[in-house]
Amino acid sequence: MRKRVGRRVFAGDRLADQLRERGYTNEAFGRLLGISPSAVSTYRCGRREPSVSTLVDMAQLLHVSPGWLLGLDEEVG
Repeated sequence: MRKRVGRRVFAGDRLADQLRERGYTNEAFGRLLGISPSAVSTYRCGRREPSVSTLVDMAQLLHVSPGWLLGLDEEVG
């Protein structure tokens, strides 16, 4: 699901796919980011967008570009 907020679009489905592929639980990924598991869940489900700094941290941990997580890039990296 892609959610439009302002000019950005966060692709929660892409985050969910990457977390599943890499075997991350909401708890484990949240711990790495310093956020709660429920925050990770809201991003995965597309109910909320991460801050820019959290988006960048997510992209780095998942080895993807922030643009890809925003649904702007078709290629993962």
